[in-house]
Amino acid sequence: MPWQDELRPASFRGVSFTTRSTETGGGKRGQLHEYPQRDLPYFEELGLQGETFGVEAYVIGPEYMRTRDELLAALRTRGAGTLVHPYRGTIEVVSTTWSIRETTEDGGMAVFSITFVESGKNTFPTANARTGDLLETAADDASAAVGSSFEQQFSTSDSVQWLVDDGADLVRSIADSLGVAPDGIGGVTGDLAGYARTVARLATDAAMLVGDPPALAARLIASVAELGGLSISGDAVLSAFETLSTFGSGFLPISETTPNRTRQAQNRAGLVDLMRRAAAIEAARASMLIQVSSYDEAVSVRDRALTVVDREADAAGETNDIDAYRALRELGLAVVRDFRVRGATLARIAVIIPRQTIPVLLLAHQFYGNIDRVDEIVARNGIRHPGFVPGGQPVELLVAG
Repeated sequence: MPWQDELRPASFRGVSFTTRSTETGGGKRGQLHEYPQRDLPYFEELGLQGETFGVEAYVIGPEYMRTRDELLAALRTRGAGTLVHPYRGTIEVVSTTWSIRETTEDGGMAVFSITFVESGKNTFPTANARTGDLLETAADDASAAVGSSFEQQFSTSDSVQWLVDDGADLVRSIADSLGVAPDGIGGVTGDLAGYARTVARLATDAAMLVGDPPALAARLIASVAELGGLSISGDAVLSAFETLSTFGSGFLPISETTPNRTRQAQNRAGLVDLMRRAAAIEAARASMLIQVSSYDEAVSVRDRALTVVDREADAAGETNDIDAYRALRELGLAVVRDFRVRGATLARIAVIIPRQTIPVLLLAHQFYGNIDRVDEIVARNGIRHPGFVPGGQPVELLVAG
């Protein structure tokens, strides 16, 4: 079909006009981040700009003035209106600027230059799973970035055998740490036997994997992630990843006196970084599993996850590992955004210290004016006997946020 046959009759708010030409504009919204001693900036995308439509329109004929006035009235009308764009179809827009040109030389015609801006509904973000989805995406991006960084740093190609063996031994040490990690996770609900097989295969294949850095990175990252699926207890899982994120902290430094020793040091640093960063990424994911009942708890969980993620981001920045640094920083921002939404409507914790031992019924009535939240007070503070809230001891109470 010829393109001329696909053009639509142009109109705005039902007032028809003819077009000479149109122009569409758009772009991205965002924040440009520029870092000290970094030549390349980072652009944080924050969505698309609203598209603008420039239209050169004209009305012509013996009664053009009536149509001109109708179109001018349509442009002046408040709110969004329907534009039938000859090339783009039906769009809800707001008319923002316009001008009209009329001459005696071109009698019987008015030429309009109009700018329309795409218009949506006046809605605002709501606290929903969207921030969790963004955190998941940021975690996936970070995994890809740290895996790529490892591939560039680790190599046993054309190495002497003891270097290959050293790398394999370190992979087995990582597997050992992963193997004992579930011991600290109570209430394991996932496939513990399957996880044990995954870790065992990682150790068995160590000698082969050190010769294939991409495969090694993928296997190690996947093994760490599998640990996170063993339990629905987010707090226990987060604790496990906090521990794993310190892997290698007791290793002695290697004296880089020869090229082989330098390669050994680089390979060890690459494996340790990969393990720690993978644990940090999964710590961020684990934070989403933790159900928080107060703003203070939300802040505490957020800070636990951020401590691990930020530490690894800082370490990446110190070694000029820019891609990993950016990805981990973005993951940290995603954690902050998630807990900002989750904690926005939560109650705060107030701490009071009764002067003397009193029944929890009396404490609830004194603080809340009723006894509706007695069970909550008992559960939150682990009170053994509701008739005796020990005097001189702090008691946590939830108050409106």
